[in-house]
Amino acid sequence: MNNQTFGFIAIAVGIGVGICFVRALKRQFATGKWIAASGKVLESKVLDHGSSLEPYVKYSYVVRGQTYISDRMAPNQYVFSQPASISSVEKMIAPYRAGKPIKIYFNPQNPQDAVIKKSDSMFGNIIILAVSLIFIIAGLGLMNKK
Repeated sequence: MNNQTFGFIAIAVGIGVGICFVRALKRQFATGKWIAASGKVLESKVLDHGSSLEPYVKYSYVVRGQTYISDRMAPNQYVFSQPASISSVEKMIAPYRAGKPIKIYFNPQNPQDAVIKKSDSMFGNIIILAVSLIFIIAGLGLMNKK
């Protein structure tokens, strides 16, 4: 394969990642219109996937007399890769001890769609955007090589 082909592939990957970035922002902005409700933490822990750590909080809440259970913390649920320390992820779940009442936000169009936080870490969004731009720039560079 020549530079043109690699350049085209890199640009396509960059655009694909960029689309993921736009969708993630769209999901995050949509939660701004969601309705607050009272919930209760059922379980909280750190999930260790070997190469990544993930905060896990399971909670229940009631909307219009119907009880729902969710474990979604934020709109895009970014997983924290090593070298994130277990203590830093434990700090994230510290406010969510089992049995504790919490405020949740649910989608009024689909009450089973809920989050504890209306926004994600900006770090996750910046990483997605950076990866997209790196692939696009590298692809353009390869396409301009003779």
